[in-house]
Amino acid sequence: MPVFESDNFDNHERLVFCQDAPTGLNAIIAGAANNQLATEADGKLLADRQILYAPDYVINAGGVINLAYEYLHLGNEQDAMKQISKIGPRLTRIFHLAGEESRSTNEIADRMAQQRLARIYT
Repeated sequence: MPVFESDNFDNHERLVFCQDAPTGLNAIIAGAANNQLATEADGKLLADRQILYAPDYVINAGGVINLAYEYLHLGNEQDAMKQISKIGPRLTRIFHLAGEESRSTNEIADRMAQQRLARIYT
């Protein structure tokens, strides 16, 4: 698949253009940590342009999970890796739900995070 990568964007996000991506997908944005969209509406603008946005706090969750397991003594390395291995399927679910509900990926990821926190703290 032909790919063009650039680091010349604000906040150093990486924009990857995939000419042969399925279903007319034009690009994928998968930013580094602390690379949130400027506004929630930006996620919808990206979706409208068929640009897939992978929320940074989802794709970079492995570091936080590992630190939590290590410093809070939540389990061993194998336990942490089991949780980290759920990031890919969780991201896939976000992409599917965004398509099914015609919503942006950041909306879906935010909702999933809020639901998870509500289960923990209620």
